[in-house]
Amino acid sequence: MIGAIIGDMAGCRFENHPHQPGLDPLDFPLFAERTSFTDDTVLSFAVCEALMESSGDPERMQEACCRRFKEFARKYPRAGYGRRFWEWACNREARPFASFGNGSAMRVSPVGWSFETLEETECMARASALPSRSHPEGIKGACSVAAAIFLVRKGKRAEEIRDHIQRAYGYDMERRLRDMAIRASTPHARARFRRPLSAPLRRQAPKKPSGPPYSCATMRTRRVPLPNP
Repeated sequence: MIGAIIGDMAGCRFENHPHQPGLDPLDFPLFAERTSFTDDTVLSFAVCEALMESSGDPERMQEACCRRFKEFARKYPRAGYGRRFWEWACNREARPFASFGNGSAMRVSPVGWSFETLEETECMARASALPSRSHPEGIKGACSVAAAIFLVRKGKRAEEIRDHIQRAYGYDMERRLRDMAIRASTPHARARFRRPLSAPLRRQAPKKPSGPPYSCATMRTRRVPLPNP
């Protein structure tokens, strides 16, 4: 959670403003005038609440996430939610919309820390995505990030994690970031965490089209040191 929040706050001012003249990509303050938490942080806390309520049951998790997402969004209405998510949060109906945006991956980090098997982790990650994301890409993004966090926790090598993500989810880990779709930004951010921890977040944040999703996903997985290959 701490890593995710740092990534969210450090990257927030680069959202929609990736190229800032005069900014040294290797030496800039992580926290500046426009630094703030965003919807990614708010909804990550909502996932934490849902996890504590659901006791490992996927159906209860989905119901709890739906309720908590709406509750937290209304409590923090200025956090920067996407238009469709905000419309969903303000609607009394719980029906998901077919989004393949990266929000489900940005809020899933608590799931990666909460279970002792990969199967449980991926199942609960799916449940956390379903309230607002019925599109397969949105669900896949949440499951793959949670799986990466789980595998890092269990001491798996970078190559093992990469191979699982590519095999299970079909992501090209070497693909360049081309757009904001989850199928592009999530695997690229995940590939970044495979670099040594000495490679600073500062090197990454200004080079992406959207600050919080990219740096947030990177810092989620970097919170645990990888074993040496």
